[in-house]
Amino acid sequence: MNTTHQVQTGGYPLKGERLAELETAYSIFNSLGDLAGNKAIIKGCEVVGSTTTDGFVYINGELFEFRGGQTQTSVRILEENIDKAFQNGDIKTVYKIRYVTFASGTGSIPWSEFTRLTSIIEMQKRLLPIGIISMWSGAIGSIPTGWQLCDGTNGTPNLKGRFIVGYDPDTVAYDAIGKVGGSNFVTPSGTLDQKSVNVTVPRDGWGTTGGPFGSATSGRLVVGSGQNENGEALESLRAAGGNKTIVSTNHNHAFTGSQHENRPPYYTLAYIIYTGN
Repeated sequence: MNTTHQVQTGGYPLKGERLAELETAYSIFNSLGDLAGNKAIIKGCEVVGSTTTDGFVYINGELFEFRGGQTQTSVRILEENIDKAFQNGDIKTVYKIRYVTFASGTGSIPWSEFTRLTSIIEMQKRLLPIGIISMWSGAIGSIPTGWQLCDGTNGTPNLKGRFIVGYDPDTVAYDAIGKVGGSNFVTPSGTLDQKSVNVTVPRDGWGTTGGPFGSATSGRLVVGSGQNENGEALESLRAAGGNKTIVSTNHNHAFTGSQHENRPPYYTLAYIIYTGN
């Protein structure tokens, strides 16, 4: 930025050139309006009932005073000339006041196209609300200003060695922020349902009395009846034994397996939380 040195001894040459230099010096401030963008409300211009207050707006690279009043649909850039008499008697314009106000006609701009400027502080709050958590891949000692490691200190959640699960009001395990659970390793164990078993064992011997040799059912053992022999014939055959039904009582079977890892493949990053300070 250019500067002027007016406080000097010896008779300062205050001429038109010096005043032009001043105008050039402060005119560069208009360029700051580009930070807000064209047709931006820099300050003021608040709607109060059916009126809009005074303020400042930025249009096409120039900062303007805004003169409020009854709110209308369009605004215009207007000029007021300040005329002064010169030593030779001529009346000339020495100063122009340019401002924006509600008006229609040639060159008017819809008021709806203007956007209110949001401060950098407010934008930062919107982009990074206090309490937002992110993942950090850098060194722990290089965590950015305004962020803290989620290690359970200074009011931060302790996320060391933790996976994150989404909040779910319909699931008891996840129905509140801050709930923890899970295990790195698990050992399977359990008890089988109660069971009872009924087994019928058919009789082992089968036979009939009768002819000299008797007869037997296929697939059964042949046993003697224990009666006296009849001549030279074989012993008579008869049914021997009976079906046996074995009934067990209800019982459980418990089991315990070997411990194994309960985690998917992982990559370690640091959880950090935005605190704003």
